[in-house]
Amino acid sequence: MKLKRIKMSKNKKIILATIGGLALLLGILGIIKSTFAIDDSEYLNVQIVDDLEFTNAFENYTDNIYTFDVEVTNTKEEEYKLKTIDVVFKDKNNNEIETLIGYIGDSLGSKEKKILSVSVDKEIKDIGSISYKINK
Repeated sequence: MKLKRIKMSKNKKIILATIGGLALLLGILGIIKSTFAIDDSEYLNVQIVDDLEFTNAFENYTDNIYTFDVEVTNTKEEEYKLKTIDVVFKDKNNNEIETLIGYIGDSLGSKEKKILSVSVDKEIKDIGSISYKINK
């Protein structure tokens, strides 16, 4: 059985290529819209709380999951014992938006660094400040 070639005019080819290009562009924009990352906001600045330094904070919102990561460093010359760390998100009016509880282990050695990562299945918007509470 032989396949028959369908002949298209030049205009039809242009229209088809345009529709294909638009579909591809819309797909890419959909992916970009569902993911955002912000790493230059003032509330992501370095903080020191009870001999723990919080640096290199990074937030991400992908597929309806908000994730916040921050590097935690023990600035003491001795081991630091802890249970959990509360990450408190507040808006610009100092009203609490959300508190997420993170765990990096029971201790940090002298000058040791670990990544604290907390997530929630909703977007956290309009953040004015982030603070940390160490639970010992």
